[in-house]
Amino acid sequence: MSRLFYEFSFALEPLRLRTSQAFQLLRQKAVEAKKVTSVLTPAYYEGLKNRVLFWDGESKRWIPHRAMSNTW
Repeated sequence: MSRLFYEFSFALEPLRLRTSQAFQLLRQKAVEAKKVTSVLTPAYYEGLKNRVLFWDGESKRWIPHRAMSNTW
């Protein structure tokens, strides 16, 4: 199964984003078939990691930062 793995700190801050081997293989096949032309650079993965949204149940909307007011 092709996957992206998001890793978070205990405070729910996004730390890093990793891909599965299946993701890498499927992407490579798509590149070879000329279905995908984008280049996945470290900046691309950093951008994905930084666009994680969190659900704020109080305001009933998605927000770009942790919704919890306490970190326990």
